Amino acid sequence: LLCGKQFLEAVPAMCILSVNLIISPINGLLAYQVLLPYNRERYSAIATFAGAILNIGLNNFVIPRYMQTGAAATTLLAEWCVFAICALASKDLLHNLKIRKNIFQIFAGCVPILAAGIYINSITQNSWLRVVLITVIGFISYLLVLMLMKNEVLLYLAAPIKHRLFKKNRR
Repeated sequence: LLCGKQFLEAVPAMCILSVNLIISPINGLLAYQVLLPYNRERYSAIATFAGAILNIGLNNFVIPRYMQTGAAATTLLAEWCVFAICALASKDLLHNLKIRKNIFQIFAGCVPILAAGIYINSITQNSWLRVVLITVIGFISYLLVLMLMKNEVLLYLAAPIKHRLFKKNRR
């Protein structure tokens, strides 16, 4: 453990919230990159409001019995609620956009991060070493997967760097 044994009770809640690391960015993408540019901000507002009401309402029942683990679960349910509303509201727009391809590439890029995490956790008990190795190997493997899949966003961001490197090598 990174912070000591006194934080063991937080492990189940953190495991639940780790799933939120996947759904929350997708919600942001749908809300801010799809719905808002197409003047459907009311759906984004409705989704956010519904998620907040669901989270607050469920927390009143769940936290007294399940504490932080219950709060984490209700947060995840609220995020899924936001996702469902945003996905339904943007369903007709997604076929025109390349978002599906980008989402698939992002998920594919996460696979080696997960594999690296599982492998590194099996070979070392040192928490700090785990964090550093998973971060570095995960970042590099994520970029490699996106490069192999010719991710347009990554290629666009890498173009100025590539231009500068080749420009210096020509001199």
